[in-house]
Amino acid sequence: MLYIDGEQIVDNDGGHSGRRAEGKVALEKGLHELRLLYFEDYMGQELEVGYSGRNIEETVLPDTMLFLPD
Repeated sequence: MLYIDGEQIVDNDGGHSGRRAEGKVALEKGLHELRLLYFEDYMGQELEVGYSGRNIEETVLPDTMLFLPD
């Protein structure tokens, strides 16, 4: 499950093979808390977090956009 600023955006919970799950949220410019709950049950693991927006093509979220809290 993916949470942004405490709001659940994506729920792809449960045991299943790889599948795409999407959610939408409008974000203001600046830093936002991102929390991802994930587990691997069977048949390997797969996880990719991406983003897109107006005039922004879908892309994988790069490590350089992630920060640990102070």
